[in-house]
Amino acid sequence: MSEPDAPSAHTHETAHTADGVALLPHAFRALEDVVALLAPALDQVQEVEDALWDVLGATLADATGHALDQLGELLVWPRGSLADADYRAVLLVVVKCNRSAGTGNELLAVVDALMGATGYTVEEFFPAAVLVSPVAAPSLGTLLLHTLLKRARAAGVKLHTLDVLSGTAFVLASGERVETDSARGFSDTGGTSGGRLAGVLA
Repeated sequence: MSEPDAPSAHTHETAHTADGVALLPHAFRALEDVVALLAPALDQVQEVEDALWDVLGATLADATGHALDQLGELLVWPRGSLADADYRAVLLVVVKCNRSAGTGNELLAVVDALMGATGYTVEEFFPAAVLVSPVAAPSLGTLLLHTLLKRARAAGVKLHTLDVLSGTAFVLASGERVETDSARGFSDTGGTSGGRLAGVLA
């Protein structure tokens, strides 16, 4: 006997009693005493289903509205003006920050979770400093990213985040020699605009 296919998504079943009675053979379904005996047990199954669904709805992955605000209070991260989807994404990153030991890879994981794997580079400098450089201005703002990274960094580590206005960001050269890149630095001789640096958050 083959196993049934796994459900593609969670579904709240609200008719356990009626569905259970419908599964009885017709001869038993017609007997009121049998239905009266079975219905209370099925009602309890429905109560368990409803209770479990409430628990599922209270998890961070599925919570909305006020339930999401309550989880934000537990994580000490207020919503501000964020919509549910953005607020949920931020709270998931807050959880990563709370679990972080501040390693370079963990800081990268925080950035990746919020902005995407190609959005930033993270560089470590001796003895204890980290520079986060954006490729483009983040949709939720560099200040939000910087604040989250400050929560994730290890104690005693100095953190700097380049803040860009919009479009392509200004980036530092890879070494001491001057590098020309019209897309991410000073403009070229043909008049192409380079990247813009709005500031450094520390």
